[in-house]
Amino acid sequence: WLASQAVGLPPGEDRLYLLKSHALVQGCALLCMLVGACAIYSNKELHSKPHFTSYHSKAGLCLIAGTLVSPALGVLSFKYLNLLHYIPELYHGSVKGAHRRAGALTYFASIFVVLLGLATPGIHKGTLTYIIMVVVSALGGIVFNIYYNREADALTSISRS
Repeated sequence: WLASQAVGLPPGEDRLYLLKSHALVQGCALLCMLVGACAIYSNKELHSKPHFTSYHSKAGLCLIAGTLVSPALGVLSFKYLNLLHYIPELYHGSVKGAHRRAGALTYFASIFVVLLGLATPGIHKGTLTYIIMVVVSALGGIVFNIYYNREADALTSISRS
């Protein structure tokens, strides 16, 4: 949300603040994801259980790998860090677009991985699980709608300038 707000703003302090805030929030989210993955792995080791046997765990591993791509592209494309000059100017827009698409894809893939996790036999608790699945799906849909509208608004404002 922070980044999509920033895209519609002209360069300046307000835009920079939103982009730095976005980077901080996403960095914290990435750290939480990595700590969680380490905890899950350690718990499996502690209880001598096999790793990556369910669809949830396999999809989660792919999601972790994919989630590392988006921040890498974000860091690379953040002009404030002055790394974009290492990429030919012809590809600047492609790097930024790939960062946006990778972020959106990993978010929506994470909704799918959560739903897979809720459906595993050790977690599934009947009606309550179905209610949680509906809530998670609805929240994913709400965020999709916000993202889609913000992206469309941002692209419209860019095309006007």
